[in-house]
Amino acid sequence: MEPSADDRTIPMPTSVTPVPESATAAAMREPALGADNYQIGPEIARGGMGSILQAEDSKLGRTVAVKIMHLDANADASTRQRFVREAAVLAMLAHPNIVPIHDIVWEGGVPLF
Repeated sequence: MEPSADDRTIPMPTSVTPVPESATAAAMREPALGADNYQIGPEIARGGMGSILQAEDSKLGRTVAVKIMHLDANADASTRQRFVREAAVLAMLAHPNIVPIHDIVWEGGVPLF
């Protein structure tokens, strides 16, 4: 038997994390554009085509992961195209086990997403 609408409950969070003042202040400022929006931090992982770096999104005051192409791979136009295509395909997917892609930018001719 299907539960009625009255029987279904929406779980409520037990605690709510407040938004830090710095995030609110950052959102109120004129946002940085492109790669200037991300304050790059340490490397998290490294693969064949790129590295995953920790970064701070200055527009929304949040920590994000940024994938940037290795400079040696950037010399090949087909590899660069494959990297950009990876970002475009991942951006179309919505699944709990796939990290969402929010942006792609070019920093000095090197793509990052």
